[in-house]
Amino acid sequence: MHVDHLYLAVADPVQSSTLAAELPFAWFAFDVLHALDMFDDTRARARLLFGRIADLAAHCATSQPTPAP
Repeated sequence: MHVDHLYLAVADPVQSSTLAAELPFAWFAFDVLHALDMFDDTRARARLLFGRIADLAAHCATSQPTPAP
């Protein structure tokens, strides 16, 4: 079974961290998607997410947090 995880973040410029990740990961800009070694369907989903950044960020900014049970 193969599962891809795509995460989208709107953030200030990346700052280095002294903590090592448990699993390898990296953040990539839209303009390098074509050069990454990934499945075509994963690349298509990543492009879709990048195309919706403004909508997703606006939604997050206006959403009310869900209270903890």
